[in-house]
Amino acid sequence: MEKRLRTSLQSSAESFLTETKKLNLTQKSTKSTLKTLIFSISKSSPIPSSLTQSLHYSITQSLTKHPQSSPTNSPPSKRLRRSSTEPQSEPDSSSIQSLQILSHITLLCAIHPKRVFSAEALLPSAQVLHDNLILFESNALLSTEVASLCEEWWKAELPGRQMLISQTLPFLLSRSLTLKKKVDLHRVYAMREAFNLLDFDDESIVDLKMLLIRCVIAPLFLKTEEGRKFVAFLCGLSMQVLKEALAMIKTQIAFGRKSMLDAFGDILFRAWKGLEGEFKLEIEDGFLQMLIEAAIHGSSGAFASSVRRVLGGFLSQRTVAGVDKMLFRLAQPVIFRSLQIANSNVRQNALHLLLDLFPVEDPDSTKEEKDVLLDKQFFLLERLVIDDCPDTRAVAVEGCCRVLHQFWEIIPSSTITKMLKKVFDDMSHDVCSEVRLSTVKGIIYLLGNPLSHEILKVLLARLGHLMLDNVLSLRVAIVDLLLLTKDFPTFQFNKVQMSLNLLVIVCLALLKYLVVVLDILLSALANDQPQVAQKITRLLIPSYFPSTVPIEEACNRCVALLKRSPAAGARFCEFFALEGTSRKSILELVKVLIGLVLSHSKLQENQIENMLVAASHLCESLVSEKTYKNALKTLLSIENLKLLFATANSGWARSSVLKMVSFVSTQNESELIKECKRVITNCSGLSENLEMQDEVRSAYKLFLHCGGFGDVFETLSDFLQKTAYRCHIKFGTENIASTKRKKCSSNKNTTKWKHVGGKKSSSFEEDYSVAVGISWQIKDLLTWPEPRKPVLESESLESVFLALKVISEVSIEQCMRSEFMDTFPVLAYTNLGLHMTLENVGASDCGSVLDHLLYCTEKLLVSGESSKESKQNCNTPTHHGTKKQKEPKIGGSHSCKDGSGDMSEKKISNKVMMLAAVLKFIVDAKSMNLLPLHSEKCLSFTTTFIQNIISMLKTHSKDQIQILGQPELMSCLKSSLTYAFKLLRLTLKDTNEISQPPPEVFHLANGLLDLIGLTELHFGSSCAAKLVAATKPWLPDLILALGSGCMFKQTGEEGKCNYVLDLVKPNFPSWLSILAKTELHEVSTEDGDDGVSEFSAFKKLMEMIILLLKRDLKILGGVGIIFLIGSIIGLEKKDSGLVQGLIRFVCKKLIGLEDKEWKGLEIMLALVPEIYLSLEREIDEQSREDDKQKFDNARSWLEPVWLYHVTRLLGVEVQRCKPIGHYHSDDELPNKITSFYNVLVAGWYACVDHDQTKSRSKCAYRPLKRLANIELVMELRPNNKLQNLLTRDYNSDQKFSVYSYSDAGVAITSSAVKKGGLSTGDVAAQYKYKNTLFDVKVDTDSNVLTTITFTEILPSTKTIASFKVPDYNSGKLEVQYFHDHATLTAAACLNKQSPLIDVSATIGTPSIAFGAEAGYDTTSGNFTKYTAGISVVKPDSCASILLGDKGDTIKASYVHHLDQLRRSAAVGELTRRFSTNENTITVGGSFAIDPLTTVKAKLNNNGKLGALLQHQIIPKSLLTVSSEIDTKALDKYPRFGLAIALKP
Repeated sequence: MEKRLRTSLQSSAESFLTETKKLNLTQKSTKSTLKTLIFSISKSSPIPSSLTQSLHYSITQSLTKHPQSSPTNSPPSKRLRRSSTEPQSEPDSSSIQSLQILSHITLLCAIHPKRVFSAEALLPSAQVLHDNLILFESNALLSTEVASLCEEWWKAELPGRQMLISQTLPFLLSRSLTLKKKVDLHRVYAMREAFNLLDFDDESIVDLKMLLIRCVIAPLFLKTEEGRKFVAFLCGLSMQVLKEALAMIKTQIAFGRKSMLDAFGDILFRAWKGLEGEFKLEIEDGFLQMLIEAAIHGSSGAFASSVRRVLGGFLSQRTVAGVDKMLFRLAQPVIFRSLQIANSNVRQNALHLLLDLFPVEDPDSTKEEKDVLLDKQFFLLERLVIDDCPDTRAVAVEGCCRVLHQFWEIIPSSTITKMLKKVFDDMSHDVCSEVRLSTVKGIIYLLGNPLSHEILKVLLARLGHLMLDNVLSLRVAIVDLLLLTKDFPTFQFNKVQMSLNLLVIVCLALLKYLVVVLDILLSALANDQPQVAQKITRLLIPSYFPSTVPIEEACNRCVALLKRSPAAGARFCEFFALEGTSRKSILELVKVLIGLVLSHSKLQENQIENMLVAASHLCESLVSEKTYKNALKTLLSIENLKLLFATANSGWARSSVLKMVSFVSTQNESELIKECKRVITNCSGLSENLEMQDEVRSAYKLFLHCGGFGDVFETLSDFLQKTAYRCHIKFGTENIASTKRKKCSSNKNTTKWKHVGGKKSSSFEEDYSVAVGISWQIKDLLTWPEPRKPVLESESLESVFLALKVISEVSIEQCMRSEFMDTFPVLAYTNLGLHMTLENVGASDCGSVLDHLLYCTEKLLVSGESSKESKQNCNTPTHHGTKKQKEPKIGGSHSCKDGSGDMSEKKISNKVMMLAAVLKFIVDAKSMNLLPLHSEKCLSFTTTFIQNIISMLKTHSKDQIQILGQPELMSCLKSSLTYAFKLLRLTLKDTNEISQPPPEVFHLANGLLDLIGLTELHFGSSCAAKLVAATKPWLPDLILALGSGCMFKQTGEEGKCNYVLDLVKPNFPSWLSILAKTELHEVSTEDGDDGVSEFSAFKKLMEMIILLLKRDLKILGGVGIIFLIGSIIGLEKKDSGLVQGLIRFVCKKLIGLEDKEWKGLEIMLALVPEIYLSLEREIDEQSREDDKQKFDNARSWLEPVWLYHVTRLLGVEVQRCKPIGHYHSDDELPNKITSFYNVLVAGWYACVDHDQTKSRSKCAYRPLKRLANIELVMELRPNNKLQNLLTRDYNSDQKFSVYSYSDAGVAITSSAVKKGGLSTGDVAAQYKYKNTLFDVKVDTDSNVLTTITFTEILPSTKTIASFKVPDYNSGKLEVQYFHDHATLTAAACLNKQSPLIDVSATIGTPSIAFGAEAGYDTTSGNFTKYTAGISVVKPDSCASILLGDKGDTIKASYVHHLDQLRRSAAVGELTRRFSTNENTITVGGSFAIDPLTTVKAKLNNNGKLGALLQHQIIPKSLLTVSSEIDTKALDKYPRFGLAIALKP
């Protein structure tokens, strides 16, 4: 092939290319052959010039055969997006193969080592290939060759390289993002400088910008250093790319993994370091400043931590010039202020940031300035160490140790002493365990600095009490501290030098450790959790089993430990084998221990017991290796085992011997097997005896090894059937003898059971106790995989299950009458049912087990506890025709007596534990999806269970029986809460708007809260705090269950409210009343009265619920409606305390009083008018001053919310509007002010029952007068709504207004208007002091208008005085009087020459009003005006007729609202002037496009068409664009107007 190609190359370029087109580029030899041929061409040869021309021609010809190709030099402006629906023509395979070869040849020519080919001549060929690169993407080989050509052209810096990047860069980027290979990333990074040649402001580059932004979050770019460098580089391409990249990083912070956040920090630092000017400022002021503020004010600790991790990219580079100064500039203004504010979360976040930035200082400042700032930081740290919030204290104490570790050398010794004293003396004794744990962790961190060891040697002894702390993690930490000090040469940890002299051992044991006493360590080793014991073992190994001494010496030391503290020695042997001790040493120790036990030395019983326990642990570590297992078999011969068993004097010792037997599998062990059977069958009291339990487990291990498990299980089955038969005889339960089983076994067992009533038989209580022990064994066997399989494969399984079913039924039904009833039969029955269902064994399933249990519990819950029932049950006759047995009474003589009315603590505990066992089965079965169709049934049982517990709490709250004082019962109660919450989670897991949760979910959630609240009410905060701790992990599920009443309902707000009301009203939750009491307590505390219970635990629970609710508005609304409905029910009951407490909780804690805090809570706002107006009615009707005051307090808290709701419906800022009398024209009136009255009336009629007409009028008008002092006097303007729609905001001028409000209550308005060629402006200020309002307005004509308004000088009146300077004759005095059904206004113009008097009056009801006004000139004695009108109002419309201009003009108008919020409306107006006989018809309307944008339009019969667009740019700030055109004179230019109003 090479020879043929060389010949063709010498012949001509065309023949060479023709031959090469026949080659296959995928073959390895092809590329090497072409490379050899091309590189062999010399500079003097004529081939280069002819080959370049032929290449270009061949490439062009091949491209013409390729569909959609562009053989010209005009690349597409944008990367093409092909539609999948368009038919795609397949390219010719021969043309593709040709292009592959030609592209490779072009590449070889371009990279020729001697540069024999002219780059200018090759450029057309390369450019043609480049311009069509997008079309080659379907062929990976061709596109790769073309991209490689362009890439090499760029690297070689050949002429025209800028022409080969527009398609190459997107291709390489797309390839690296798609294939995610480092080699593609390397190619992109190598061509990074080419991106600087592109214009990123051009629209055609949008696709490339999208690819670049994708690189910001692409894992390949974030994981590799070249990728991070490239992302940092692209930030400098353009300001727009930088902003989009920063925005992309911002969106990922809350969800990114740690590695991603670290990569973002590195990228930001690289970008910041490499940029200058405005790019650098954008990163600093635009992004890093935002990150610092987010790190302090983050909504959660996790989010703040993520932000700090991003900032870590700069914090880890503080040694780089400029970083420290930049961080100081950005953080210093906010961090110190944030460390001292009231919000504990902000303080904690700011503290984290301070510790990361420490020391916060300006590198360019003087030493004195740095010292002052450093002292300030130490002061704040010391202050935060004693912060009220435990979480903040925990961070502060660990942070102090961290600061000391890093800056020990430069911190003054006085500061070090002060901080360490606070840490060791105060924080190690803090009431919060997290703070104590942080203290130990901080000290461990501080020990990393060797300079601290000298002083810590003295202080560490003060931590000895932490070894006895009740928190496990803290004890583990203190042992870690001991292990750390052991390895430091400066700490001489007490290493006991053991010898045979016991006196020396005792003396050394009496010595105190430098940190803790040896006795404390040994006590912890013997009794503490495995985590602690194993670490203590590691601590003591160098002393009690060192590897550096002979094995005999090490064994003697260990024996000495076993003799001194047997239990500690046994635990030591259990764990030290895990610390890398040699098997040979362990075997020698086993021989020593066995020898001591068999030698009958003078050993105490507990020493023998623990030596056997230690030996069994050591044997367990040896049996895994065959060599040592054989050695153990020799050591533990059958004779030795028998002697050991005979020597064993306790259950623990016998259990250890049996374990050793099972390890070595000794033959001829029949005597030991008989003893094991005795251990297993003699199991009365087993469930409460840990020693017996361990012995039984060891016996079962032996049976599993020797194969006798089936016989033992059949023996257990016989015992259970015997007890079940006695239950049948005594209580008439199901006779399992009638159940299908082997006939011989049935007849035999039935005959045997009939003798249980004989004189030699045991009592029922004794048999039942044995059955409880067997039940414990079955439950325990099912827990471990090894014995579980033989249990489920046993032939006696069905008999065991049926017997347990009968015994469980009796246990549940009789638990309140017999104290010896136990839960283990129920637990064994339910566990066996679960495993049989899972393994599909037997005929029973979880559904039938559940039905049976619910039947039994229903009898328990429904059955009365009176003496009659108890006595009747105590003397229950036999059933099914059986003879009456001479059986002792159940439970002895006390059974009937206890049933008379007094329930003992044991019986109460029995009942709760029985129900909890059933609940546990339900939750376990639901978790395994074994009860898919029983959700409502399970929820109903759980709710009944919780209500039954509540009933018992109420019953025994005043008795001397302290039922919650029993640890067993409290533990069971906490477990029941956990099971109930888990059931809620399982039920809500698959809930959505289609599959809605049943109402039982809501009732159960309320029942759980009732239980916690009533526990604190009746039994104190300590008991309730335990339940709150159990509830904390399940709070999200509790909240969702509470909100399930309306969150998943696909109905309107009214339907949801009614649904929740129907749920709450029949069974009013007690926890709402308790919540109201807590709020009343806070009110009374503010007044100096501490007589009400504080409910500290319940308050803590509600605080946690509030924090979670505020994270989601939908959930907040769904749960918040419960409190408002509770207040509605309180109003119906006239319970002022309940109403005041719930309203206070909602308005002051749950949501707030500001209008912005209620945005989005539509379902809650829907109830506000009803509650507010009902409060008004109650205040009027209430005779008791105390109740009236409480209702009034509730109204005052709800009033701002009510104002917001009504003004939101109107769409205006009513609180900041002036009285109507202050506006000098209709155009100045705020939008929709005059319809405000109509909205109140409509809301009142919708919320209040129509039968309550007596008080409706008073309640409807009072809010009208109170609402920000807006008096709707009407002033004969019933059609102001019409005028607002037809005239307001239509203008042809340019107007700019700015509103501002100071904290002192001063409102300032600045306006500028350009009308034609004239510009005017004015500044107005408004200030309110008590009941007086001052208005001052100054315009550009030097006019000063002053208005003073006095409210309530006399009841229901207002006085307004105004005057203008320098026009002193413009003064005016106005007096307004308000009545529930009428208003009257009189005004006098203080003009000396011609005083004018105006009088107006309005009278009416909420649905119809009449008004009139008149003006009189006292000088001429003539009326200047007289007007009359009538207005009719309905909830969705308004109509009015006005006769004005002294009777010359009549106007009729009608407004119809198109939506409930009254933001869209249609209007029509007809005006007739009698003097000129002219009619004017105007129609118009407004439409709300979205909540921020409104459009208006109007048209009259004169052809005038007006339109405007009004948009809320930012909250409360409006942009208005208006226009008017004369449709009858289209040659005239239309008029345009622009108005901007900015409000804070």
